[in-house]
Amino acid sequence: MMPRMQASFSTWLTVLSLCVVLILGSLGSFAVEVDPAAIHALMRSLEGPEASELPMVARDEDGFVLFLGAPPQARFVPPVATGKPLVNAEVVAKEFVSYHGASFGLDFAEMELRTRNIVEKPGGSFVRLDQYYAGLPVLGAQVIVHVDGTLSIQNINADIMRDTESLDTKHDFLTPIVTPAGAIELALTRNAEIAELEPDAFVSAKEPELVVFDPKVFSMDGNIRLAWKVTLRALMPTDPGTVLLIDAHTGEMALRYGEGAAARQRHIFDVMDGWDLETAPLARAEGAPPTGTASVDLLYDYLGKCYDWY
Repeated sequence: MMPRMQASFSTWLTVLSLCVVLILGSLGSFAVEVDPAAIHALMRSLEGPEASELPMVARDEDGFVLFLGAPPQARFVPPVATGKPLVNAEVVAKEFVSYHGASFGLDFAEMELRTRNIVEKPGGSFVRLDQYYAGLPVLGAQVIVHVDGTLSIQNINADIMRDTESLDTKHDFLTPIVTPAGAIELALTRNAEIAELEPDAFVSAKEPELVVFDPKVFSMDGNIRLAWKVTLRALMPTDPGTVLLIDAHTGEMALRYGEGAAARQRHIFDVMDGWDLETAPLARAEGAPPTGTASVDLLYDYLGKCYDWY
């Protein structure tokens, strides 16, 4: 294990500058050009003269920042150039991401971030921002910002749609051809085929919602689509519902997934201080009461909170 070393602020800046050079030096092979000045400005927002570790940075194949984390004893400071009073975690999160948007691949000419929720924890606030394009929600696209008690940034996770060049040049992209009623009919037919039931076994649970679907947000291949989000339910009170994305131009099904807490199935196995996972007994299943074993019950609760968050 390497010993921790206290570095002066000037030494830290030297190391940080080298880090920026290494980051920028590898961008030449990327298809989408990342602005080196934007990356440099983002790294320069890090403060922490006593930090002895480099920040954690993860980037996608185009060089944009997916995750940014401050090392121990350091933080990313919000911009002061905007002149906007930084009065709370929500404002700090939005101002920081907006100011450094080019580093994350955000073009605010057509994009917008809207607050979904804010979770308060002892270590600060977690601000969850949903992405919108031309006023439409981008399905599953979000930025989560951890703001500490000093209203500084500890980490950012940006799972968003980035490449909108093809959309910006398509004047008819935002104009659906399939009607909401047509989307419901297509969803009922396709869902019945998959479930091997008759279409009248399902009903539409709510009005279809027009969304932008980028498969890359879900680590899938494919082109960005305009789609109707159709929620169906079986004719039974316990059915949590099924969501189908119907391409608003072609009528094809782009995605299908279950909805609701009923899709949550936690099974906790206890190896009892051993290593044999294959023969480990089931300690607690979904819906079962607490076992009294702290590690089992904590894991059960944490997995539930993780599921509820997303």
